[in-house]
Amino acid sequence: MKSRRAKIISISVLCLFLVAVLAAGFSGNANKLQKQLDEANSNYTELKTDYEKISKDNEELQDKYNDNLRDLESVKSELTKYKDQKTQIVELTKQFADLQSQYDSVKAENESLKAQLSSQQTDTSSPTVESSAVPESSSDETVWLSATGSKYHSIPDCGNMNPNKARQTTKSSAEASGYGRCSNCW
Repeated sequence: MKSRRAKIISISVLCLFLVAVLAAGFSGNANKLQKQLDEANSNYTELKTDYEKISKDNEELQDKYNDNLRDLESVKSELTKYKDQKTQIVELTKQFADLQSQYDSVKAENESLKAQLSSQQTDTSSPTVESSAVPESSSDETVWLSATGSKYHSIPDCGNMNPNKARQTTKSSAEASGYGRCSNCW
């Protein structure tokens, strides 16, 4: 019996020892697990704070993106207007070049006619040729007006007229302006 009792006591002591060791191990594990739980809660709180901050930043960036998108649409609209205006400018430039060419042509023709008129006015030997070349009944025939006076003339050097100062116009225009026919050259 003694040996049985001794065995029971030794088994009991051994069990108590194991329970104590296990309790100490569980206590250490519990403390370790509590520490890990506290760290996880701290990490969760930090991550939640970071998430909220990132969400707020994302909303701000989304607002800026939307503003920039509206600005981009506005700029595209303006660019379209400018392209249309550029097309108009190119067309107007072409029209201007055409008009400038026509102007230069008319100006050259005018200079040529001025030179012809000047040579005709200085050539006093053939004034009757000019008057006979123009039909008398036409209202668009060329007549000359003196610098002073109220009559129109069929030749640029009629009477006391200075041929260098005589102006050329049409008969209908002279009559419309109140000029009468010169009795000497008609």
